[in-house]
Amino acid sequence: NFRDSYYTFFSNKHFEMERNCIRISLFKSLLCFRDLWDLKTQNKLTDNVIGMIIISPLNIRHIVKALINPFYLNLSDQYYVRLSKYTFHVYGIKCVVEAFPYQTQDNETTRCAEVTLLNILDYYSNTYKEYKNAVPSVIIDLEKKHCHERVLPSQGINYKILCKILYDLEFSPKIYNLQSMNKDFSGITKKDKLRRILYRYIESGIIVAVNVEPKNTNTPGHSLLCIGHTKKIKKENANKKCEHFPVKINKKITEIDIIDSADFYDEFVVIDDNQSPYTIQEFSKMSIYKNMEVSNLAVPLYKRMFLDASDAYNIVMSIIKDKKFGIINNNEDLVNILNGNNKIVTRLFLASSRSYKNFKICDKENEIQSDVYRMFYGTILLPQFIWVCEIYSYDKYLKDHLAFGEIIIDATSSSKNGLQGIISINLPSGIYSRNPGDKIYSSNEILDFIKIYDYTGETNNWREFKGYNRNLFIPQKS
Repeated sequence: NFRDSYYTFFSNKHFEMERNCIRISLFKSLLCFRDLWDLKTQNKLTDNVIGMIIISPLNIRHIVKALINPFYLNLSDQYYVRLSKYTFHVYGIKCVVEAFPYQTQDNETTRCAEVTLLNILDYYSNTYKEYKNAVPSVIIDLEKKHCHERVLPSQGINYKILCKILYDLEFSPKIYNLQSMNKDFSGITKKDKLRRILYRYIESGIIVAVNVEPKNTNTPGHSLLCIGHTKKIKKENANKKCEHFPVKINKKITEIDIIDSADFYDEFVVIDDNQSPYTIQEFSKMSIYKNMEVSNLAVPLYKRMFLDASDAYNIVMSIIKDKKFGIINNNEDLVNILNGNNKIVTRLFLASSRSYKNFKICDKENEIQSDVYRMFYGTILLPQFIWVCEIYSYDKYLKDHLAFGEIIIDATSSSKNGLQGIISINLPSGIYSRNPGDKIYSSNEILDFIKIYDYTGETNNWREFKGYNRNLFIPQKS
């Protein structure tokens, strides 16, 4: 990236500037130089990789690129993150590191928003074959298409232009603005809604660009990336923000608390050029700058992900509260599942159908499930990406992460399709499903699905199932 910036901008200056960077390779133990040339001892290098840092020759000595495995920062037991496997070479020897790309701005060709874009493109191009990487000059050329003045030296860009650039680079970005969050009378603030959206995409394994801006001032804002969240659960916050919903259980009306799993989490892992890599920050204090709040989120979605997080959540809640299919209506099994604690937890996330099916069928954590269970998930017709809502009892979510219900929604659907986007519902009473050619007939909020398997009378075949866990990972040794 620096060599590209050098030939695009720095080489045009009157005074000569150095063009060669310095790379520092990091290892967790001392190495003998002679061991690098012996085939029997080269593994001392490859087995001890921490990462590498490239430093520019500019006076500010900014970091052109850093790839550091967070496991060696003694943070692996604190959070779940999204990483990618990178390779680099030391004297011709291939080294592999699991990391997220990190760089800082040079203040002339790259500012915080450009750094955000470069990190996004670096990560996605290295992880998925559908995307290509881009150097700073490509970003600058795209800025020229959308800006109304010169772009060098860089003055930074707003998130509308950032999303336009992502669109030009084969993404289908979605932007969320704090002030545009809908008002309601549930006691949930606009900040809560924006935080919930951030969490749902992070839980989906999608990195999110975060724009923080000063409160009540016109001073410049800042851009950073969110790539994960901590393990720390805040029960009190979640219990305060739950929705109270009256239901009928055993012919008696009682009240169930519906808790959004997003409300358990308030600390996120950020990649910010003003902070160390993998810094943990609360949602209200994402930046090191004072008096800043999150104002915009830019989500680099795949081009065929049409249904966004907000609309998917609305569809899920309409199903949960449905008179016939409502997971908490007319369900005698719910008494035993909740075990006296009338609280349920919903967890909404995106997943690829390939990974999701493999988890349901092959993962050891699901080996206690019946063959019918595995057959259903192996044969169900799914699009490339799906929205999944897992439903837990409060105690099982906190302790075992075992769910008792699940709703799968087509991510290629849209908000206009509403309930037509529902693919399957898995409840203690049975599994309901529909094929792509089937229609939902809706009358008085009663849905017409096909029950393909009935658990009634066969309680030994029904078991709670493990929550999906292949979107985010705990850092491991390289």
